[in-house]
Amino acid sequence: MLRLQLIFKSNLLFIILLIHFSNILADENLIKIANEYVKLVDKSLGEYSVYSLSSETLSEGSPPTYKFYTKDNLLVAAIINVGHETWSNSYHYYYNNHKIVKYLKSTQGRIDNPPRKAIIYASNGKIIWKNEDAPSVSPDSVLTIFKLFTEINRKLANY
Repeated sequence: MLRLQLIFKSNLLFIILLIHFSNILADENLIKIANEYVKLVDKSLGEYSVYSLSSETLSEGSPPTYKFYTKDNLLVAAIINVGHETWSNSYHYYYNNHKIVKYLKSTQGRIDNPPRKAIIYASNGKIIWKNEDAPSVSPDSVLTIFKLFTEINRKLANY
């Protein structure tokens, strides 16, 4: 009986480890797929329709500029650039069927050259990899801005 319990416990431990490592492998595969998708989108940016938003201010820094890249009326990527006196931040949001795939933050022009920050999401919105706690602006907020902007454009196009 003791031997049977040990076999059962070792098999149960094996199954738990197998599930754990298969989840890790699945996440690694999803990370690769997300990164390949982002590469494809970046290569194809010139083929998408682009909506741009910008503003002007009298302050020393420059206000954010927004570019929304769309295909078939779906947001594929949003790039927000925020300039400072001598450097800037770029925030990239990549979507597939209006679901966030990846968030990426990069900084240009700073002497300390900070590393890029990213968050990769599964299709259910679960974070599967990150080296950043949270996006500066949530992916849902960026999607909302895009939807409002395109709705206003569509309504004004009738006049």
